[in-house]
Amino acid sequence: MQKALVDKLHSTIDTDSSLRSEFKKHLSSSEIYKFLSDIVETSQNILLIADNTIAEIIEINETYTDTWGRMVRFVQITKHSDGDNVVYCISPDLEVLPYAQGEYTTTTEKEGNGGSTYTEQFHLDNVSQMVKDIDAKIKEVALRIDENLVFNPQKYYISIKANKNIVFMEIRKKKIRFIPLLPEDTIRNIAKKHNVISLSEPVQRFYNSPCASVDIDSVSDFDEIQNLILALTKGVRESS
Repeated sequence: MQKALVDKLHSTIDTDSSLRSEFKKHLSSSEIYKFLSDIVETSQNILLIADNTIAEIIEINETYTDTWGRMVRFVQITKHSDGDNVVYCISPDLEVLPYAQGEYTTTTEKEGNGGSTYTEQFHLDNVSQMVKDIDAKIKEVALRIDENLVFNPQKYYISIKANKNIVFMEIRKKKIRFIPLLPEDTIRNIAKKHNVISLSEPVQRFYNSPCASVDIDSVSDFDEIQNLILALTKGVRESS
């Protein structure tokens, strides 16, 4: 999420010479990319202003409603002139940017080294009982397939790891967004009874793999989720 957003912002600045010069004037010797990364990583309230729609950023906000969707606001300002008459159009209307709750800044993410203080309970606080049941069912099915699989809670997700990440799970209040690292066509062929959501190229780059999102809002049709995990673990065994 963060990398996709930073990449888009950096690309926008880097291709606009006047904007790039303005940033460098204020940053002195600091790198623009590092400056953006630090802001995106540590800020809880971000306002993006542009003169055109940035589709990727809007999609990231809509995809990650519980994190970036709460912390990032996008405003488009366009200038129209006719002689001495100038009109500025702002979309959407200006609003007070609410402060996001601070639970996402308690510690630094340290994936894979055992140093993270994030727990499964961190993600399951304030969710419905159904989401807790779904989470337990995913764990039951996954460990029945391979008892060596690891559930790895991080700041924005819980990943399932074999010798590498094979699934990312984003816990929502009423559902789990299950993101298997498989091509979208493969996912759709297996998960025919679930809502499968396409992910844009920047989002897939964040996960470093072709993928799509499967919304799980009940424990029914769980044979499809089992088959997705089977396909993932089979792929890991074949590549190792």
